[in-house]
Amino acid sequence: AILKTDFVSRMVSILERLLKKKDLVKFSCALRFLSDLAAFKESRSFLLHHPLFSDLMEYVLSAGDLDANNEAMEEILLFLRNMSFSQDMKTYLSSKNEALQVLLNQIYNFSSSPKMASCAANALWVLLYKSQKMKACVKTLDGANERLLGTEAELALLGRKELGAQDAAYVRETQSNLHQVSAILQGGQQDLE
Repeated sequence: AILKTDFVSRMVSILERLLKKKDLVKFSCALRFLSDLAAFKESRSFLLHHPLFSDLMEYVLSAGDLDANNEAMEEILLFLRNMSFSQDMKTYLSSKNEALQVLLNQIYNFSSSPKMASCAANALWVLLYKSQKMKACVKTLDGANERLLGTEAELALLGRKELGAQDAAYVRETQSNLHQVSAILQGGQQDLE
């Protein structure tokens, strides 16, 4: 029923207003709604083919440039992950390096937030899975493949140090996801488990 309303244009204006106010708490709530909606195939298709989808993505990605709180960033990453189950989204994002940069920055800065690195690595894996275009995009980003391999090695060392239980779990998840990403980038395609 919600897909039959004009909620996308309303959501775009809400996100724009919240970004101008830098109200990341309410922005996170709006993004949570979108990421929950993007969990469904019909909703992803509806959003992707809506005339205002580019505007929506612009606001979502511009929030990644802010000094976002973890809740807002988590919702951005979850939205990107859920939308990336669609091949059309992978095609759309193949021309938007900003989305890849948001994911990669969170992965590279894993020590500041293991949870965000885990979410970003999972989103990157979904984005790369069965997408030669996205694989090529990552490979063309300056040093991305090498930095991902380096980050995977750093995580292996970090996993041997004493961490809190929650952070240790996020580090293991990030390692697992980056292992899948590396396998894809090196030519092999891993089955989504």
